[in-house]
Amino acid sequence: MSKKPIRPSTLVGIKRYAKTLKASLGLKHAAALDAAAVAGGFQNFMHARRQLGGDPRTTPSHMAYITTYWRVRETGESGQETLSVRLATPLDELVKPAHLRSARHFRGFRFAAADHLTRNLNTASQSDARRLVCAAARTLAFMEAAGLRPSAGHSRAYPRGNVANAVPGKDHYSEWYDPATKVYVFVDEPYSGAKQGISQDRLAWARKHGWEIVRTSWAGMYYPEGDCALYLAADKQKGYSLAAIVAALDSLPPPVVEANWNGESGPVVPPFFSPAARAKAEAPRPTRQAQSKRSPRATVPYRMVLQRTERRRPAKRMPIEAHVEVGERLKSVIAQCRDRRGVCNRLKRVRCDLDDWVQCEYNRAELSDQKFFDLYYHEDSGAYTDRTRGQALTNPHVVDLEHAKQLLAQHYPDCAPLRAMVKNIDAAIQSLGNQAA
Repeated sequence: MSKKPIRPSTLVGIKRYAKTLKASLGLKHAAALDAAAVAGGFQNFMHARRQLGGDPRTTPSHMAYITTYWRVRETGESGQETLSVRLATPLDELVKPAHLRSARHFRGFRFAAADHLTRNLNTASQSDARRLVCAAARTLAFMEAAGLRPSAGHSRAYPRGNVANAVPGKDHYSEWYDPATKVYVFVDEPYSGAKQGISQDRLAWARKHGWEIVRTSWAGMYYPEGDCALYLAADKQKGYSLAAIVAALDSLPPPVVEANWNGESGPVVPPFFSPAARAKAEAPRPTRQAQSKRSPRATVPYRMVLQRTERRRPAKRMPIEAHVEVGERLKSVIAQCRDRRGVCNRLKRVRCDLDDWVQCEYNRAELSDQKFFDLYYHEDSGAYTDRTRGQALTNPHVVDLEHAKQLLAQHYPDCAPLRAMVKNIDAAIQSLGNQAA
């Protein structure tokens, strides 16, 4: 085996080497990323990401647009305010729809196009509209420079996941997530902080919990034109360093505010259409491909006792032996995953439908009541177990569900009811994978 030192030169290589270091040295994920980056000749992972991925402060190449409408009720005056922002990353790659719900200054905005955020609700004045647009632009600048994303997992940004352990004197705070290192960062923007350093009670809080708290010279997102400061806090015990984020934020130009507005102002009509919106409207529409006709006999209607609505099931029936095998595998997974709702609830829907289908497919002369009752119910923790399946995959439940899918596809024709059932099974398999990760 070669003893030559590993020097990863790409982000993919750094991440791959970090996994090796994490497993061999028992490092935290963030510390392993930094160590792998240092092995590649960088200061830390953040430095490597900026060097290899391009520096957003020196290579902006994508335009983004932010629009808000306003109307003064007393006078009837109205208009729209649009600000253009240069980004190194396309807007729809930097911001996801979930971020619009999580970030304070994105709330009320939506994607009008891939490069355009708009807010349909009118504000009370032109000044209010400009302030909202500027706040959204500051949030974009923060996200791109810091590499952080808004988080809905609020408690995870606190020591030991407890909001009672929050930093003293917090105000205008928000929770953020570093997707590269999987570490949560607490952002605080209190008043009366711009002219003073970090207070002693905050430093004591950081020492108590093993966290790091820092203040940036960049004035922040909430109220940079006022007496607010931007603080960042993160768990130092996870090997995470805020130094690179602070350096990136401090290198930004002053935050955009209403006082230095350089956007476009205009009437409500016509609305602003971004380049991406115009390109989409002018693009030739794809010709509709003729869909292959499915036989109308692939499904038949049915209605169970006490059911008001008619449903459809496959027209072909599955052999009883196949029902038995599918049922045993479903029961085995359900019995052993009772505490995993994402798995159990979906599989219960599957077996409920199969229980209905088999009732319609066979009469009592062909399928006795006792055998029918045991097909998809009466499971226990010692239900069906295939001793050889572990050789194929490490998760035996996944093997059971994949085999059940194969049996269903083998014996039922392709149809909407079967596809819906397979979709539920796939969701249960994905849930098993997510919880195992």
